[in-house]
Amino acid sequence: MNAENNKKLKNAVLSLLIYYVGRACRSCYKYDETLAATFGALPDGFVFRIGALPAGAGLTIRKDADGITVLDRSDAHASPDLDIRFKNVGTAKMFFNGSKSLAACFSQSQTVTEGDTSHIMTLSRIFDAVASYILTKGILKRNGRELLPRRVSAHKMRFKTLIGRI
Repeated sequence: MNAENNKKLKNAVLSLLIYYVGRACRSCYKYDETLAATFGALPDGFVFRIGALPAGAGLTIRKDADGITVLDRSDAHASPDLDIRFKNVGTAKMFFNGSKSLAACFSQSQTVTEGDTSHIMTLSRIFDAVASYILTKGILKRNGRELLPRRVSAHKMRFKTLIGRI
């Protein structure tokens, strides 16, 4: 496999992980009141994007008074309120598959951040809670991450994320 095909494959895998995490964010917001309250700490109309450099796949979410919306590329804002970019696709993949937390990536200077950085810890708590739902206990333990309290069955949340209407 040549380098160009390898890069395309990595971006395709990353895009799939991002799609799944975006669906998981919506499911968790809908079914977990605690996580919805954490999202509620963000101001209405707040848009954040998290993805890979250079111009790699990314996840853009807008928080409104009536919920959250995962934006696709055509709806994504050119300049979100907070833009978090991982310095390489490998780090982004590690974040989106649960191997690394957002706080760890940020503290190890593996991100480039633009915008209102006062909300990074809120987003870190959100993504940690989502990881607690979509990853198994074994995966979390292997990656050195703690299992956060769940308000809803993890199996139900995974099912809703994969095939539910959210």
